[in-house]
Amino acid sequence: MNFLQSLSTNGPMEDEQCFETLKHAIDRAGPGEKVVINSSEHYGANAANLELLSRFFTRYPETKDKAFVVVKGGLGIFNPGSDGHISPDSSPEGLRRSAEGIAKKLHPKKVDVLGPGRLDGNHSVEEVIKTLVELQKEGLFLYIGLSEVSSSTLRKASAISQIVTVETEVSPLAWEEETRKVFAVAEETRTVILAYSPLGRGALSGKSYEEIPKHVRDLFPRFHEENWEENKKIGEKIKALAEKKGVSVGQLTLAWVSSTSPQVIPIPGTTMLYRASENFDAMDVELNSEERQEVDAVLESTTVKGGRYPDAYKKFTWS
Repeated sequence: MNFLQSLSTNGPMEDEQCFETLKHAIDRAGPGEKVVINSSEHYGANAANLELLSRFFTRYPETKDKAFVVVKGGLGIFNPGSDGHISPDSSPEGLRRSAEGIAKKLHPKKVDVLGPGRLDGNHSVEEVIKTLVELQKEGLFLYIGLSEVSSSTLRKASAISQIVTVETEVSPLAWEEETRKVFAVAEETRTVILAYSPLGRGALSGKSYEEIPKHVRDLFPRFHEENWEENKKIGEKIKALAEKKGVSVGQLTLAWVSSTSPQVIPIPGTTMLYRASENFDAMDVELNSEERQEVDAVLESTTVKGGRYPDAYKKFTWS
């Protein structure tokens, strides 16, 4: 199975705006190719993103075979009494509620990959994967995925069942030692790496600091004002390399992410057709060894300040 670059559709949007973007992306898939569409039960109130995708596939049923939908579940959204906020639940009961709820919301499209968006820390990954294998056998989804897990967790999971995708943050602002360890295991196990936030949550797409969404600047330490003065230097240096190559900073960044492993697929989030088109055009941008070394030199010479997530979220990262 060959995958074209992926698309994440998180964020509020009108149907027509999203449908236009999705249709454009899927139409770019050639024979034997699929476009990965990344979603989650917590994207939008009451799994609104899944409902939007359902409406899209109802209107354009011919696109179902060219779309490969990866959904993060097990986040408590379908639990009784849920207030809509993320509350990871990796119990057999919680995973079943999630798998059934997601399958119902996404219909008429089959869920291609389902996995816990975050492990809850109360159930071992071995127990989680065994539960998912049973749900997979029942036909609720086709393949098993994981998200934001450590390299050791991915290895343990892969010993029980094939893990088709692992979602992890990858960008010049998030290129950590554990990231590289996850890559090494994924390459051994032939797991597709879905690189989320490859444009540094918008910071490497050509936006000014003020244009980066306020919730990103407020929540994520790397975007706090006291850290950004140092971190923005990475974007400035990469922008200079992009201008030298004659491409946008976003395209150079996506090309670099794509070059980090033969298993990696960037999943930039967008709601705009022109931005999706620019991102897909990045597939035609290739970095030679010298250009790759220039980006690597930027990362080696600049220390990223602040964590990827605030302290309160750390128990759910690299789990």
